Amino acid sequence: KIPRYQRIGLDGFNDLIRQIEFDGCTGVVVVLIAFHRFWQAFPKYACHILDIMANHHRSQLLVGNRLLILAQSEDPGIDEQIGIVGGYKPIWNSAEWLRKNRDL
Repeated sequence: KIPRYQRIGLDGFNDLIRQIEFDGCTGVVVVLIAFHRFWQAFPKYACHILDIMANHHRSQLLVGNRLLILAQSEDPGIDEQIGIVGGYKPIWNSAEWLRKNRDL
């Protein structure tokens, strides 16, 4: 369980994600709801947050755990704005994969 903090910086967020406990399960899902709002307000920090999550995803795989990060957005073009995250380009779910399905 992730404790609630009023304010933490990027280093604190990194430490917080590192401390996620899997408690006998092999997978944890973290959902970032309305990520487009955070992206619009703080694009630089939003990129860092996604990079931190991607790095921890890979490090957890090395020890047999699965950390899945879902960033929900109502901005159909956010993938083009964000670009590369943790060395990879984020992908849309299958229902929204095509640009025409995102009203683009």
